[in-house]
Amino acid sequence: MNKKLIKVLLTISLIFQATAKEIKLSCFNYPPFFMSPDISPSNEGIIIELLRDIYKEAGYKISIRWTNLPRAIQQTVSGQSDAICSLNDRTASKEIDLIRTRLINSRVAVIVRKSDKLIYKGVKSLADRVVGNIEGFIYEDSSPAYQAMLDSGPNKVVALSGEDSFQRLFNLISKSRVDVFAVNLEILYFTFDRKYINENFRIAGYLENNLIGYFGVSSKSEKALEIKTIFQSKIRQKLKSNSFRKIVNKYQKN
Repeated sequence: MNKKLIKVLLTISLIFQATAKEIKLSCFNYPPFFMSPDISPSNEGIIIELLRDIYKEAGYKISIRWTNLPRAIQQTVSGQSDAICSLNDRTASKEIDLIRTRLINSRVAVIVRKSDKLIYKGVKSLADRVVGNIEGFIYEDSSPAYQAMLDSGPNKVVALSGEDSFQRLFNLISKSRVDVFAVNLEILYFTFDRKYINENFRIAGYLENNLIGYFGVSSKSEKALEIKTIFQSKIRQKLKSNSFRKIVNKYQKN
């Protein structure tokens, strides 16, 4: 066998190995779980760091395709991507295998002013209170009744958008121009210092259902079996590890 042919074969082998050890992951922005470079150049999010940690030990690298949720699902269904960062039962597809260990299991808190004595017991308990919301926030999974109230309920809804919408909304609550806002705890403590929240606001209760997210693997991926096997063999131990706790703490202010 001549030297040129050997070089060609070695090159092909290296290319194949590089491809075989890459996981193409479709993902969408949902801080602090998933964060694209345009949102955070240095931090990718809790779940992305967890997935990188899991697959790095198995010799895989993860290449992320940042997009929106519908496109992420489409890419994974078609096999363009090997996996999707997170899905739940409502958004799942039969072409995507959800691994039933919860990557996201988040309570959605109903936030009010510190002085407000509200105890949240469903949307009827909101009476005539003004409800705040941020454009793009959907509550269908955590409370269909709460989402229906936002869409067409009797309460006045103040919806904000823009980069500083969180801060503006909490300022409106402080000034008694908005009374209530529902948000999951991870986003709350990623955005605000706990001391600021504890001194000025309180949790009046929680929406009925937690926000759930599972890792999803494309049934059309040639690596599907190995991707699932690695994940299932490591995930429970990782979720209990000190390294994962450090990742979570990095995304919480104080």
